[in-house]
Amino acid sequence: MVVSDLSGQQIKGYVLREQLGSGGFGAVYRAYQEDVQREVAIKIILPRYANQPEFIRRFEAEAQTIAQLEHPYIVPMHDYWRDPHGAYLVMRLLRGGSIRDVLRQHHMFDVERIAVLLGHIASALHHAHQQQVIHRDIKPDNILLDENGIAYLADFGIAKNLSQETNGTRKEIVGSLDYLSPEQARSEPITARTDIYSMGVVLYELLVGEHPFYEVSSVERMYKHISDPLPEITSLEPDLNQAVNEIIQRATQKNPKERYPDVLSLAREFAEVAQMTVSSSKSIYETLTSRELDILRLVAEELTNQEIAEKLVVEHSTIRWYIRQINKKLRVFSREELKRKVAELGWFDEETSTIDASSSQIALLWDDVENPYKGLRAFERGEAQDFFGREEFVERLLWRMQEADPYQRFLAIVGPSGSGKSSVARAGLLPALVKNAIAGSDHWFCIDMIPGDSPFDALETALIRIAADQAMNLHDQISRDERGLVRAADLILPKDKSELLLLIDQFEEVFTLVTDEGKRQRFLDLLLATVTAPHSRVRIVVTLRADFYDRPLHYPKFGEILRTRMETILPLTAQGIERAIVGPVERMGMVFEDGLVAHMVSQTTYQAGALPLLQFALTALFDLREGHKLTHDAYQQIGGVGGALANRVEDIYSQLDAQAQEAVRQLFLRLVTLGEGVEDTRRRVPRSELVAVSNDADLMEDLIDYLAQERFLALDNDPATRAPMVEVAHEAILREWERLRGWIDKSRTELRLHRQL
Repeated sequence: MVVSDLSGQQIKGYVLREQLGSGGFGAVYRAYQEDVQREVAIKIILPRYANQPEFIRRFEAEAQTIAQLEHPYIVPMHDYWRDPHGAYLVMRLLRGGSIRDVLRQHHMFDVERIAVLLGHIASALHHAHQQQVIHRDIKPDNILLDENGIAYLADFGIAKNLSQETNGTRKEIVGSLDYLSPEQARSEPITARTDIYSMGVVLYELLVGEHPFYEVSSVERMYKHISDPLPEITSLEPDLNQAVNEIIQRATQKNPKERYPDVLSLAREFAEVAQMTVSSSKSIYETLTSRELDILRLVAEELTNQEIAEKLVVEHSTIRWYIRQINKKLRVFSREELKRKVAELGWFDEETSTIDASSSQIALLWDDVENPYKGLRAFERGEAQDFFGREEFVERLLWRMQEADPYQRFLAIVGPSGSGKSSVARAGLLPALVKNAIAGSDHWFCIDMIPGDSPFDALETALIRIAADQAMNLHDQISRDERGLVRAADLILPKDKSELLLLIDQFEEVFTLVTDEGKRQRFLDLLLATVTAPHSRVRIVVTLRADFYDRPLHYPKFGEILRTRMETILPLTAQGIERAIVGPVERMGMVFEDGLVAHMVSQTTYQAGALPLLQFALTALFDLREGHKLTHDAYQQIGGVGGALANRVEDIYSQLDAQAQEAVRQLFLRLVTLGEGVEDTRRRVPRSELVAVSNDADLMEDLIDYLAQERFLALDNDPATRAPMVEVAHEAILREWERLRGWIDKSRTELRLHRQL
């Protein structure tokens, strides 16, 4: 089918500039996001696929999993959403084309360059495999190049995986026929070794310049993948032919068990054949690309990001992206610190600089293991594999959702700040429902929202994410009367027995941020009518901070349902804390030194608000691990459960210069909502607002990125506008960082006046 060209149109905050390519599932556009002044690539999946019920059910969880893959050689996904017009994936824009483009121009890769390329892509693929993500569509088209020819792995196939796997049957083939593994062709279970087969076919094509079965059609190629070995390569130097053929034949064995055990083994063996030195370390220089070195040199020469962009003839946002990568690799947190680091290394001193961009060493990032702990942020749906300790509580929630009760369709999870309410709802309850923990719940549609100051708008935005009818006016439906959500659900849901689960996280915002009493009352009436209507297909779960428990009790009817349908989340038991500590690393084959787990449990048990502090300490401890062991020495170094957070944020602050310290003060003060008789809370602010009021935009951008990298800030997108948002990662920072408490106390009067204005 012909895909309409949407160039020139604006979608959310993105202006589509030109179509870069199209296919059966949709099209990719070069686009510009005004809020953060960056160019991006947007993949738009056609409504005919994006509006399939199973696609809708799984899209957000699948996209979230891919977006969490952070690796130097994986094309990052900045944002994603779907609505009745399609599904949208926003990615970094790469301008160097793909490996397919290079092959089409009959350009050949020499063995050394192939070894480097294979090392980068294998490292990226191995990282994905560690997160239980199988690419399933490795091919030259999905290996993209930047302006300097550096290769990146792209397109984990959300569109193809969801629409082909869930189009009424799970027997359809997922992947490109030309690079299909035998098990994919036979619709058998796939594993990480499925990607290794496809990588072997790509390796053949890179070496020879054409597909191993180039003389037959794609369908015939699929059958050859099932039964025929790849042809022998004879075009290389005689001493290379045999070694390369052995590698490719092992990678493309028909029996997955006979292939390489992991993709890094394939890359390492090929590098040895290419006589390249393979490094398992990540030395400072080895991780920097030639473009990053160019930018680093200009930073050392005192150029601003805008001046660097003009000099290199690239977008300002591209320079910002590179600066973030450089800061992460060099472990610095400000421009001044970056310049000091460069001066210490002496890289660009004329007398001492010996940088050679043509190094023959390949850093395969062997130890680049994803940290399974989450710092201060809540666990998300796609992170259930790392969520431990609340198994019994999740079972309790599931039982409450099935008990005979007039208010069965409502449930409130109530607990103090830091008790893990959001995590247990998102990473415990929702994944259990997807696995059919309640009969039929695997066919439910699950959406979540945070009320903010406009709960009806937030609800409409959440409903649009699962709606398939483009003409439907959901806001009119839900705001017309108290039966509006029941009506809207009937319009949205398929004509079957499926239901809608609405998770309202941070429900206290209905009482702290909504200033219009009439609007608050109408929203509460809407929820009450929804869960008590005789034929309602909607279930509602809310999370509520215990210190705001009295607020809904001022509304008698809603207070009654809250009183009878409340489940209090108690502090984790010692056994639960041990599970939360050990579970995430056990699956990775890592261990704690003897006695360390017991010591951490004793410091956490029955301590109010200790869970976020524990997660932060575990995150820092994992970063300092020795091989596969987490040690007592590292635990003492970070300051233990009670000191890790405050010590780390104060250490970062103390290393900043005076200008950056003042910027940090202004940043955090803008991210606080003052409590009236209760604790102060976080405040979500558009990133553009924070940058606009700063005296130094580049400095503020760098600080936001670094503080997010260090897990003190959380970055996401506004659900309605997709504008980038910033907030403090958890209220624990407001309690634990003494310096911030002092700033807030001193500025309390000034902040109140600012909010009123």
